Amino acid sequence: MFTISLHNIRLSAPIGLYVQEKILQNQFEVDIDLRVAHYEASHLIDYSVVASLAKEVFLQKIEILEALALELYQQIISAFPSVQQVQIKIRKLNPPIGLNTAYAQVCLVKQNNNP
Repeated sequence: MFTISLHNIRLSAPIGLYVQEKILQNQFEVDIDLRVAHYEASHLIDYSVVASLAKEVFLQKIEILEALALELYQQIISAFPSVQQVQIKIRKLNPPIGLNTAYAQVCLVKQNNNP
C-alpha cells in the first residue's frame, strides 16, 4: 500500500462560528494522506489537484471544521476514486477561545467503500 501525503497546506478563510472570524478570517493548516493499494500509472494522484480541491473547499461557506473535512473527503474521492482511505487533519491556528492555544484540530479518517 502507498500513502501519498500533502502536509501543512496553509490557507486563510472566513471559517468559524463567530462574526469576527468571518471578517478577520482564520489561518489554517491542512494535512492530507491518501492511501492506495498499489501503484498504477493510470491512477496517479496529482498533488496539485489535491491542493486545489482543498483551496476550493475552504472558499465555501462552511462554518465548522468537521463539515469542512467531510466536504474535502467527498471532493477527493470524486476526483480520485482509486483512493482506498483518506486522512484529513485541519488545524485552526490561534483559535479565538480566550486562551493562548496553538491550534484546534479535527482529524477525519475514512475508508472509501467503492474503490
